[in-house]
Amino acid sequence: MKFARAIIFFAFIFTIRNCFGSLIITEIMYNPVGSDYDLEYIEIYNNGSEIDLTNYSIDGNNFGDVNISNGEYIVIARELIDTDDEDTLSFESVWGNADGTWNISDANYTAVDGYFSLANDHDIINLSDKTNSIIVKYSNTGYYSNSSYQLINTTWINNKPSPGKKNIYVSPEQKKPGKDLEIEVLFSRANIDLTYNKLFKIINLDHISGITDKIFVKVKYNISKNKSILKKRVFNVTVNSYTTANTGSFMFNESGNYSICARITHSSENDTNLENNRICKIINVVDTTKIACNVSLKIDTEKLFYNNSERISFKNNLSNESFSYKITYWITDLFGNYIKDPYTTQNTNKKSYTANIKETDQVLIIKSNITNIACNDSYKKDNYAEKMVIIKGKKDLNSNLKIDKIYTGSDNKASFGDFLRVRFSAYKGDTQKTSVKTWIEDDENRVSYITYSNINSKYDETEITVPVRIKPNCNEKYREGRYSVVVSGLDVEDRKDVVLKGITNSLCKKTKSTSSDQKTVSEDQEKYEITELKEKYYNDEKITFSIKVNNKEKQNKDYDIWSYIYRGPKSYSGNRISNIKHVSIPGEKITKIDLENKLIENITGDFKIKIKIQDKDRKTPDELTEDIKIIGRESEKTTSLENEIETDMPKISSFYTLSRKYDEEINLYAGIENLKKNLSLILDSYDSTKHFDAEKKNKFNVKLVSGKNLFLLTLFENDKEIDKKELIIFATESELISYQDTLKFYSEKPDFNSFEIESSMDSITGNAVKKEVVSSKEKTEMMLPALIIFSIALSVAAYLKLKK
Repeated sequence: MKFARAIIFFAFIFTIRNCFGSLIITEIMYNPVGSDYDLEYIEIYNNGSEIDLTNYSIDGNNFGDVNISNGEYIVIARELIDTDDEDTLSFESVWGNADGTWNISDANYTAVDGYFSLANDHDIINLSDKTNSIIVKYSNTGYYSNSSYQLINTTWINNKPSPGKKNIYVSPEQKKPGKDLEIEVLFSRANIDLTYNKLFKIINLDHISGITDKIFVKVKYNISKNKSILKKRVFNVTVNSYTTANTGSFMFNESGNYSICARITHSSENDTNLENNRICKIINVVDTTKIACNVSLKIDTEKLFYNNSERISFKNNLSNESFSYKITYWITDLFGNYIKDPYTTQNTNKKSYTANIKETDQVLIIKSNITNIACNDSYKKDNYAEKMVIIKGKKDLNSNLKIDKIYTGSDNKASFGDFLRVRFSAYKGDTQKTSVKTWIEDDENRVSYITYSNINSKYDETEITVPVRIKPNCNEKYREGRYSVVVSGLDVEDRKDVVLKGITNSLCKKTKSTSSDQKTVSEDQEKYEITELKEKYYNDEKITFSIKVNNKEKQNKDYDIWSYIYRGPKSYSGNRISNIKHVSIPGEKITKIDLENKLIENITGDFKIKIKIQDKDRKTPDELTEDIKIIGRESEKTTSLENEIETDMPKISSFYTLSRKYDEEINLYAGIENLKKNLSLILDSYDSTKHFDAEKKNKFNVKLVSGKNLFLLTLFENDKEIDKKELIIFATESELISYQDTLKFYSEKPDFNSFEIESSMDSITGNAVKKEVVSSKEKTEMMLPALIIFSIALSVAAYLKLKK
């Protein structure tokens, strides 16, 4: 808000005089009413011979290839036409007719884009052609509402804005209550056989942006030729800042000079200046349609490559602008899909477009076509033009996995023993990892086999559909109900619910009793089952495990079974068949075979173990593959101390909920990796702090409130904090949405445009209460300091409680 008060204004003009000395800066709008800097402008005037302004600039920024004639005003606007910024204001929208272009229908003066910025308190304006300069230095300690600084005679004063016109001082103290209304004729030249639907522009010169005036105005006008009245009419309009709509229409049937005169006869507001209430103008009407011409079109841009969200400026250039014309322009991608819809303009001012792409890079094609020209164009093939630009998108360094669909049939259920198809989108960021695993689990059991996929290309998004085989569950070991499909890899994970119900009976055989020490074939037995395989082994110990082989045939079968440890193409347990075993299994029996591998190198890291089972009656062996981790002992420095400590350190490996619908109480689950003695957990929420002894798998019962719920889980060894994870659950009446960290919550929350927050601690852990609506970026900046302080406070409280 700016207030009317006493003005102290200093302006110093330094000019290197020659022919350049005829150019004068006459008006500066450096601090428009409100907060929209797009309405800044600078007015220049030429009191000498015509000057080509092609090489001229304001503060180093060129402002268009135009000429300024003797006695002409030109306005250089900071934003002539509204661009893809946060507002809809521009110089044209306030001082023109707000149709997205600047031409004779807006005003009888030239206006161009300047791309400059003026400071509110003091600044220096440099109008230069690289050889000569006009420098205006200004500063002020006060401001009149809705005013600009103008050069009147030889003095700079605060006055009512008058872009493109002679500055006439109006004292605020002498000004009568009311509004200054002005009428203008919209054009000075016309073509025959064209209907002009807007003849006048009615302007409220005292309009303030953001205020609605709604002034009723009555206008009488007439059109004559050779002193003969051709049309005489009255129209009524309502004016806010200005209007051109419903201001009369006329078709000129023959060439020659016409006279258009109009007068404001009545207004609902007191008109404070009656001198500009009437206008008479000579219109030169010509028939140019029979004049031979050859008008060509080309598109110019400033460069080929643009960054994402950078404004692309382009200009339609005509070889001849002496005839009336219409140009339609649009923007497409390489495949012809519209990026910007077609728009028709009647000028060749600079246009702009701001791209916002999701791809890494994108090619855009700017296209233009002369759709109407008021002459007989003999060659129309050059009436069309194209220009290519390349948008460089930002590379997202973070990988992402998202389950798009689980194919389970119309009932959204699957049976044990079925194959599910899972479609997911994968984006690989800045990671060397390539493997993505898909399986099905609940909080206690993995009920499917793992399906592996590989994503090799960085910064690339792909869609993958994989099959996942559910275990048969012949002995009904696993419950029916809701499970989670998990897609994990590239350091990220996604989950989606699926309902498992029923058993595929064809995969299970009836139980047969036997007194043998070998197990009988029952409905729960599958062909192979790996047992006693640990997730981690030390690199100095033997890797031992067992495999159960189910001979479902009635006759005895012979098998060769072996295993090896590998990563990539290399085996780290010696010869791949060094531990081969030859076994014979009676018909319809299960036999357990113990296998052992020993590492031949002192290694650590993630590896795979491959088990091969060769049925002597078949040519190709069956294969089973599992992931294992090889770690080193503290006494052996086979890897760096930092990596070894990181590998062996207990940590919270997972923290999540399986609940998908809102309830007052739900269960949370947490997994602890590298479990050891003297570990404890503290769970902090909005209403309580709870202490637990840490187990490999942990289950917590918590209360929910509608809105955002923050849960902070801290892992302690003795009284030392060693790990921490947070879980944000956003609860609505229909669903629960989980987020693994604060930034993800603010960037991925379903309401992307706005989010209601309360600037108190309740908004961090409890309900979201409406106080103000802010953008995603603003809310992240606002909430992060509070969240950091809150996390520290929770950690201190947990530590003190544990000490007690």
